[in-house]
Amino acid sequence: MNRCLNGCLVFCRLVWHSFGVATCIIEGEDESHFPFEYNDKRYAMALWTMRNTAYKRAGRVIMTAAAYNLKQGLEYGAWNLTSALTTLGKNKVYVPSIKTSGRNDEEFADFVRQLVR
Repeated sequence: MNRCLNGCLVFCRLVWHSFGVATCIIEGEDESHFPFEYNDKRYAMALWTMRNTAYKRAGRVIMTAAAYNLKQGLEYGAWNLTSALTTLGKNKVYVPSIKTSGRNDEEFADFVRQLVR
């Protein structure tokens, strides 16, 4: 609690919100939406901000992989991202579901590093 010069009271409450931001490389087919090409496949970059349930369901998985399985860098990891309908409290909501789907080779990891630098 702090006191202002004019006598009012100011109450401060610090709240910690965990969140994560990921730069994703997404494979697709449409040249207008997927402008980057590598080995005859098209890719685009996307920024994904995760907070609350998305952070708990996907962000923690990514951070755990970075700490243990992908110590060389996240650019070596391939992922499958889907959504699933689940019940939280009385509400039905879509939440992200992310699973590893293999490892990228050194050449693709170099391609990814060139895109995100």
